[in-house]
Amino acid sequence: MSATEPDRPPDGSGFSAAGRTRNPRLDAALIVGFLVGVALTTWFGLRASAPGIVGYEFTGDPGARAGELDRAVGSDFGFIVGYTLALGALCVFLRTRTFSVTLRTAITALLGMLAVAALADVAEDIALLAHNGAWSAPFATLKWVMIVPVLLIIPGAIGYAGRWYFSRKWLIHSRSEVPDVAYVFAPPREDESAQQYRWRRAYWVPTVADPIRSDTSAVCLSGGGIRAGSVALGALQALSGNPSANADDATNDVLAATDYLISVSGGGFLSGAFLQAAHRPPGTSVWPAGMSEALGATNPAAIPDEPLPVDESFKRGSVEYDRVRRHASYIADSPAELAAALAIVAKNMILSLAVVFVPAVVLGALLGTLYARVPVSAVELDSAWSTRTPNTVPALVVVGVAAALSVLSLVAANLAEATSTRRWAMNLNQVFTRIGQLAATAAAIIALATFAIPWAMRVVWSSGGPSGPAGVAGPVSSVLVLNYVAVLVAILWRNRGSVSGFFARMRGTPAAPRQAVPQGVVQLLIVLVTLVVLALAWLLTVAVVAAWAVRGATPGSPDTGKVVGVGVGALAVLAVLALFDVTSTSLHPFYRRRLATAFAMRRIRLRDGQLRAVPYPPSESTELSLFAEPRRTHLTWPAPADPPHHGLTTPVFVFAAAAAVSGEDKPASGQNAVSYAFSADYVGGPDLGWLKTESLAQIVPTRIRRDLTVQAAIAISGAAFGSAMGRAARGYQALLAVSGARLGSWLPNPRFLFQSRFEHDNPAWPHGLPTFRGISYLFREVFGSHSGHGRLVQISDGGHYENLGLVEALRRRCTTIVAIDASGDTPPDLTTFAEAVRLAEAELGVRFAIDDDYSPARLAPGTADRAIAADVTAELVARLADSPIVRVRFTYPDSAGGRSGVLILAKAILTADLPPWLLTYADNNPVFPHDATSDQWFNEGQFAAYTELGRQIGAKARQALNPLTGGQSH
Repeated sequence: MSATEPDRPPDGSGFSAAGRTRNPRLDAALIVGFLVGVALTTWFGLRASAPGIVGYEFTGDPGARAGELDRAVGSDFGFIVGYTLALGALCVFLRTRTFSVTLRTAITALLGMLAVAALADVAEDIALLAHNGAWSAPFATLKWVMIVPVLLIIPGAIGYAGRWYFSRKWLIHSRSEVPDVAYVFAPPREDESAQQYRWRRAYWVPTVADPIRSDTSAVCLSGGGIRAGSVALGALQALSGNPSANADDATNDVLAATDYLISVSGGGFLSGAFLQAAHRPPGTSVWPAGMSEALGATNPAAIPDEPLPVDESFKRGSVEYDRVRRHASYIADSPAELAAALAIVAKNMILSLAVVFVPAVVLGALLGTLYARVPVSAVELDSAWSTRTPNTVPALVVVGVAAALSVLSLVAANLAEATSTRRWAMNLNQVFTRIGQLAATAAAIIALATFAIPWAMRVVWSSGGPSGPAGVAGPVSSVLVLNYVAVLVAILWRNRGSVSGFFARMRGTPAAPRQAVPQGVVQLLIVLVTLVVLALAWLLTVAVVAAWAVRGATPGSPDTGKVVGVGVGALAVLAVLALFDVTSTSLHPFYRRRLATAFAMRRIRLRDGQLRAVPYPPSESTELSLFAEPRRTHLTWPAPADPPHHGLTTPVFVFAAAAAVSGEDKPASGQNAVSYAFSADYVGGPDLGWLKTESLAQIVPTRIRRDLTVQAAIAISGAAFGSAMGRAARGYQALLAVSGARLGSWLPNPRFLFQSRFEHDNPAWPHGLPTFRGISYLFREVFGSHSGHGRLVQISDGGHYENLGLVEALRRRCTTIVAIDASGDTPPDLTTFAEAVRLAEAELGVRFAIDDDYSPARLAPGTADRAIAADVTAELVARLADSPIVRVRFTYPDSAGGRSGVLILAKAILTADLPPWLLTYADNNPVFPHDATSDQWFNEGQFAAYTELGRQIGAKARQALNPLTGGQSH
């Protein structure tokens, strides 16, 4: 089903640079202004320079050189005009070429600072011509504090020029390729109901069947790590009609008729395993050298594979089931692998902290050089008894005037508001308020530059003097250790019961019963302390390097070369670090590889007839578009005349994830995430738009293409922790971002690529996708800046949007849904299900009605029949429920067809009719079946117990679909 795309973007005004066009006249004027400014700056700069001129600006005492200095000050007026023209032209030019709202705002602020600096410079020259140091010093302080940040526009212009050159020379993703990706938004309809427009747009999925004449079904697998994966495996076995490999008489095969298999997080571990087991390898050999001999074949081509129908995969007794069972502890199967995992966390943390601390070294070297050459400091920098400098009073005057202007402006704003309610009064209120805000910001910047930073440098001197850049090694190494410990605590805190149990077993004492305790205050305090220490260490690094550089950069000092060397070396290191891809240096690649090792497999038959489940070779690509297996015929509209006569038919596999969105674009307070799903046909969601998977893979850079695979989709859908966690946010995301302990990935934003079709003439539009996800994306994670209009969006765990997959099934208008709920909540509080229902009602307009015969009340612990549960302990009886099934009738709104359907929720809980061995296991493990999601090291007992529980609830879900016909599928 295709969409007719509009001639113009429906929401283009939301983009930071949308609607701009090239203005050749403005560009020509800026180029002329820049060249004239450079010429004036050069001409008058040579004449305005004189020995000791900087010191003269702060004293106003010419001594015996009045004539020479007056001539230099006279030439300075031309110099002011020159640098104002040159820097102003650069600022305006870059502002017209800047896509980011943040950068545009920063450049606007620099333009304002340039204007203030130029005016202060003029006032300073007038005071100097009168030889009045009392007036020149405050203006000189204001000028230097304002002009130094403006000079950052020069490296910005150089960077833009380099980017423009290289993009023109080597950019392979040209604008002409953009329309081929086919960005799909919901097209308008003539019979559009304004009251239900938002609901109808939320249903837009390009591959969905006709909502009026098609009945479709879905199986949803919830998130919950390996716990949910194990339950999903057992449930899928049961839904296939019979879980055993030796059973040929499977009845009531729900899985064979399922149209969608929708997974979230841990449920995707097994969903992806089923998909990869059913996929045929490419025609050319993908097996590594030597693999053929190990498998008993003369060449890899002689190794026949056996693609498996989804409903026949992973039966008990099969080679696939055996392999999963052996790799349930997929993160680390051995102490060596655990050590490797911890080492990767440490490596990522060091790289991320280097990105944070190297700029502190660069800033320290620049500040030290500035204070050595310009006497702007209002505090004595060394450990002398006096703390005052000749610039103390002038700096206080400037800060006081700025603060007073801020107060007076705010008073004037209040008076304007109190005077009248007419438009002129409101406009006046806004003007005075903005002036007050700007004046307060200026006062803070000046105080920081003249008092705060010099005070920090003085503290360094007072504590024994700076020891140079090497002096930061101690505090930084301490931060590394503390940060590493805090990261492990943040990741593993919810699994602290198993950690304490491990030490209890080491002592030979019984472990205390584990409890699934939610995040506590101690964890937040540890993270908070770590972030505070990290910030203080960063400031200390700046102060130490600046205090060392201020002496080395003093005119005539023999250490000037060292300061220059440190600054240039730090810039070089920063340039190298900028080439690192933030996703490649996170935990995502490690996580993806470990999941693939355990769950990416296919069945092969050896020459002697033996069957073996072997992992996918690393050389084989699992690009999503390659997994478009033959589908159920009724998912194509209109239906084909002849059904497929070759290959295996599979459901549509959907891996549900979440896209982080903040600011004005966020969907709802506290949610901060929208749907972003992966399938072989499309990736994206109704809020951001959809991208054709196959076309997208052809235009994205190589590093991003690696994250458009089945294995990457599984890992991203299960990215449980990171810097963006949607509704699961807990406050430690910045710590995980800084430390490199991040899962998830930055992937193309459909809205941006869709909008690019209309921005060919926009000079600010960054046509094409970034070659790599550099430093800027790390800082976006740290500060939680996730624009819904950027080139890339951060994609993480589907549970950060909705952890059951139910909303995605309803979005595709399914009329029969089986949801396997292995989330960690404990009945009667069905939090995951309740959140899904609430979200579906708000975003899709679906109405729900619970079947009284399958009420959620039956899921509550202690509701089991006492007579049936008589053979178990009293403690276990209190944990047993009457039934794990909730049946719900639901109705779609008119905008989605108005049809009705049935939902079967199968909750992973304990009931009295479970096998005796499973009840015994539950009795001996009080936390079962709610082991923490952070526990990804399942042993044989845990895997067997959760898988069997999945079989039991899957069988009951199959029976509950239609009890009147004995549980026959639809």
